[in-house]
Amino acid sequence: MKLEKGSKKMERIESAAFQALQQKEDLAILDVREVEEFQAGHIEGTVNAPLSTLENGYQQLDASKRYYVICQGGMRSERACQFLETKGFDVVNVEGGMNSVESLTQTTEVQLVPFNKSFLETIWKSGFSTEKPEWTKTNAPYFNDYRKFDDAESFGSSPIADFLMSEDCRCIVVGGLPVGMVSKSWVDEATRWLEIGIVIYDDQLWGQGVATTALTKWVDAIFQETDALEHIGMTTWSGNGGMMAVAEKLGFLKEGQIRKVRYYQGQYYDSVKYGILREEWATKA
Repeated sequence: MKLEKGSKKMERIESAAFQALQQKEDLAILDVREVEEFQAGHIEGTVNAPLSTLENGYQQLDASKRYYVICQGGMRSERACQFLETKGFDVVNVEGGMNSVESLTQTTEVQLVPFNKSFLETIWKSGFSTEKPEWTKTNAPYFNDYRKFDDAESFGSSPIADFLMSEDCRCIVVGGLPVGMVSKSWVDEATRWLEIGIVIYDDQLWGQGVATTALTKWVDAIFQETDALEHIGMTTWSGNGGMMAVAEKLGFLKEGQIRKVRYYQGQYYDSVKYGILREEWATKA
């Protein structure tokens, strides 16, 4: 997008003042984040016009309105304001963006959405930027597979990122922030044997029902999208009591327990397999 220098100084508003004003007036708010970011969490009643397509998309906006322009951190909204001013729009940049707005009406429910590059950067920070993040201690099948990445760019070009961006994964989003992933994989596609998995990279959200809600949505989606599938499985280990509790809370039955096949930090654990049938899930729902 080519930007021309505006003739007037850009008008700005701090997040606290923006919140106060929003309580008093019906503001026209323009969110210039990408569609995936917007869908993951936004202010109620906001118009979405991504900065990446604003050069043409601005024509759909109402030039008679005064727009309060917001993004995630304030940089994209500033560029959008600069551009819109050259087109004659009355705009105000919300400084700090969604990161600074603490008490706005946002979509705070747990959502499953496709991964994008912005989500990958956040997941890298919370899940792959340190030597031994907390989540790896519960990831029994892959104890020795974890790798730290020095920067978001190298993580974004890794096989892990490729998998997260695939159709077999969805990003778990809470309050607009990516916090984990759900996955599906065929044990044997020819015989229709499929298993699911989940990782919450942000350990501050453990025990708050996020995994239960995310897996409920994921199982719903898989059964709806795959008519011929009659069974969904889930494998964990006896050292992960939290995951076992989630599986049982969801109505999964323990279908197998292979004893002492997970050796970790000098101790043997069992591999535990859970599963649920389509008719059992339908009855539960």
